[in-house]
Amino acid sequence: EREALESVRRRIADTRRVAAGSCKRCAAPLESGTLCAPCDGERTAVRRRALESVLFNAPWLESAEIVALVEGVTRSDIEIARKALLIRWWVVLDRARRSTRPLGVRERQVASSYVLLQSGLPPDRITPEIVRNLLGDDLEARLARVE
Repeated sequence: EREALESVRRRIADTRRVAAGSCKRCAAPLESGTLCAPCDGERTAVRRRALESVLFNAPWLESAEIVALVEGVTRSDIEIARKALLIRWWVVLDRARRSTRPLGVRERQVASSYVLLQSGLPPDRITPEIVRNLLGDDLEARLARVE
């Protein structure tokens, strides 16, 4: 055990000696760049969650407004996240459409965000016709009912 630990320590020390730098977050040795892959992945995941949260809570915002709200996000990131959310949300809505049970709170929230994000319109411009056009007659009718 002791020999194995010493071997690992030597490998780490050798790696640090030849490394061009170290990760700014965790100090892991790097051949290039400022962040190691795990730290960069974490940063990307945090930014993606923040972006998805904005798209869920305020899907009508313009790209420039989102860029100002989420540090480091690009218009390309926004479009990729937008498409991914619309797909995920449609799966939820399609499942709800095929079910006979009343729509739950979460399904109603997803439907609202879906319509706003898909249409690109602010909430005050959404009409029942737009909802029906995007979700279909059945879901629009079920959303209109207070259950």
